Amino acid sequence: MPYAFASLSPSYLPSPHHPPRPWPGQVIPEGVTGNRELWALDAEHKDTLFGETINNHRASVGLPPVDGLRDHVFTGRPFLATDPVLGPWQETPELDVTQTGAWIRPDERPLPAGLEAFLTAGTEPVYVGFGSMPMRGASAQEISRAVVEAVRARGRRVLLGSGWAGLTTIDDQDDCFVVGEVNQQALFRRVAAVVHHGGAGTTTT
Repeated sequence: MPYAFASLSPSYLPSPHHPPRPWPGQVIPEGVTGNRELWALDAEHKDTLFGETINNHRASVGLPPVDGLRDHVFTGRPFLATDPVLGPWQETPELDVTQTGAWIRPDERPLPAGLEAFLTAGTEPVYVGFGSMPMRGASAQEISRAVVEAVRARGRRVLLGSGWAGLTTIDDQDDCFVVGEVNQQALFRRVAAVVHHGGAGTTTT
């Protein structure tokens, strides 16, 4: 079956120009700082994490085992689906990367009536949302309070994207509104600033 790999961020692809993202449980030996060495350790760690499970499954469906799991998944010719300004790729001999530009699906959905009313009721708000990033070590109320008070301190209204962090209002003042999943393409042109988690879709929008 034909297979292609597409990355939504250059940081996931092995390169001598940047280090790999850290993985849970990975221990980096002291003194190892070179990007190529770090990527080699990254490949070994992924084999440790996933190799046995994947190869057991491959055996169960009659496929041979895979050595070098990460490179098998990425293939030698991955796609990089990022805007070349926001996520540039620096050439590397290890991979034949095709940068396609960001993959954007046009969103024609109207904004919800309540959100539309909030936007037109005053000055442009600051949007704050952390998308699919859960907030560990603090409650949703604590994070929401920090966010709302920071934006209010700048004299701005607040638009919270609830997301996995569960952002919510902290009082009954009318300068704050909460939205869930929404048409960001329509929304972001209507706000003063966007504070977000750096997710691929949000960053592109």
